[in-house]
Amino acid sequence: MIDTFRALLHGALIPTFFWLTSPAAALEPDKVLFVGDHGSYVGSYDIRDRSIAVVIDGLPYRGHFSDKITDLGRPSVDGDNLRESWGRAFLFASSAKVMQCALDAGFPNVSGRCHDADGRLFKLMPTLKL
Repeated sequence: MIDTFRALLHGALIPTFFWLTSPAAALEPDKVLFVGDHGSYVGSYDIRDRSIAVVIDGLPYRGHFSDKITDLGRPSVDGDNLRESWGRAFLFASSAKVMQCALDAGFPNVSGRCHDADGRLFKLMPTLKL
């Protein structure tokens, strides 16, 4: 009886264990993390309108992202690394500053890198629920 109980217990807990340890289950929905040498900033994105936003040092940036498939009609630019990545994003601040991002993976498991008009670099990654 104990062996049957253990088997039932393990069988019942295994799906729960995998769900709890699944990266998708641990992601904060609609959030993205901008990590730089000077700090980390939580931004947001919306899959429906392909928008992305973040406030860095009190300056709000807003823009849109696109993947390679929807971005194929644009002209090629020297030094453009879009061909090696999933897509890109451009975010604009009211001060006319621009942040450009190369996206290695799409949302919600986003990864990539951005640089702002001041040359500061940021790594993009998903935020995790705590």
